[in-house]
Amino acid sequence: MGRAFAVYTALRFVAFAGAYGLLIVLGVRSVPAIVGALLLSALVSLLLLRHQRQAVADALEERQLHRASERERLRGMLDDTPDR
Repeated sequence: MGRAFAVYTALRFVAFAGAYGLLIVLGVRSVPAIVGALLLSALVSLLLLRHQRQAVADALEERQLHRASERERLRGMLDDTPDR
């Protein structure tokens, strides 16, 4: 999950920086530029980062399945121990 999450996060930062830079060039300043960049970068990431977002979701699902199977394995080991 680490690599997929890092790539997706880095691309989100790039989208924000690009949107912020564009708004600054267009003459928008301060808080409106930040808010506008957040909105623009969210839209860009929604439209263009579908593959990376799916990779993060797949990694999270795989991690959850692995943890669930490990939990069941450990519970099985506890159930198999004799009482003292």
